Amino acid sequence: MKNILQGIGIVFTLIASFLGLMYTLKGDVLISSLVSLVIIVIEYFLIEKFIQSKSEITKNKFSALSIVLWSVYTLLAIPISIFLLHALNVEINAKSEIQRVANAKINDLTSMSTAYRTTVDKNVTTLSIQLDNKLTQYVVGNYKLGSELKSSPYNISENELDLLNKTNVGTLVSTFTQAKSIKLLLPVDSIDTKNRNFIARYGGVFDGWSRLHLNYAFYELDNLLVNNYQSLVNFDSQNMSFVPNRFTYTYSVEETYMDKPFELFNKHKPYYLILVVLLFHLLILLPYFIEPESGKYIKDKGPRKGGGLKI
Repeated sequence: MKNILQGIGIVFTLIASFLGLMYTLKGDVLISSLVSLVIIVIEYFLIEKFIQSKSEITKNKFSALSIVLWSVYTLLAIPISIFLLHALNVEINAKSEIQRVANAKINDLTSMSTAYRTTVDKNVTTLSIQLDNKLTQYVVGNYKLGSELKSSPYNISENELDLLNKTNVGTLVSTFTQAKSIKLLLPVDSIDTKNRNFIARYGGVFDGWSRLHLNYAFYELDNLLVNNYQSLVNFDSQNMSFVPNRFTYTYSVEETYMDKPFELFNKHKPYYLILVVLLFHLLILLPYFIEPESGKYIKDKGPRKGGGLKI
């Protein structure tokens, strides 16, 4: 039974420490599995050494062997305990919050694109009204507007102005509006493609709580939001500086601390989980604690039946 309990403790500690390390390392499965496996294997053989040397450790608790063994175990137990505690904290206390924040940020991907398209629509509408007014004035003889019409943001050609009359003002404005909209929407079309690719790949990771992809997906989501916003703001400043409606959008920057064990612990303060961590260590050390000390014999307290020789 002691070996079964120890096996349970080792397996659960291995899994939980792997998850905690993976969350901390932003989804690096290879390093997380390697480090947690090496530490647990060393702990296992360390316990075997404890068992073999129990008599010496018990008789002299401050012997060199005892100090070395307990020091090595403590050095291994500290990181394992941190990763184990972090994994339990994420799974028990932070899971629903991480899902909420992730879904809010995924919504921001599409909402940001919508906000940009709305800004473009407003700006193009403003420009088309201004252009219509200026072209109408130009047609009736206000030729001073010619240089303004040929400059940014209208860029009407000399040939178009020569052919301009009251009947084709609307056509020219419509052509201008369509061309301007296509140009100004170029960055958001590319961003929408990136968003669709991200959602197709990682959209179900958070609600489905896919642990192996969870942290990396969150890392990619944060980067995508930052890059999308920066691209739209830069394009807006370069191509829409002549209109009053500037693009702006406030997206979620809320932290989940999934890769920050100490910050997450301070946020939730799950002190009760320390008892769970201690229980795992107890299960791992159980064979050592209940191993009888060599040189001692178990007394048989059962009833003795009569015997001997009659003379």
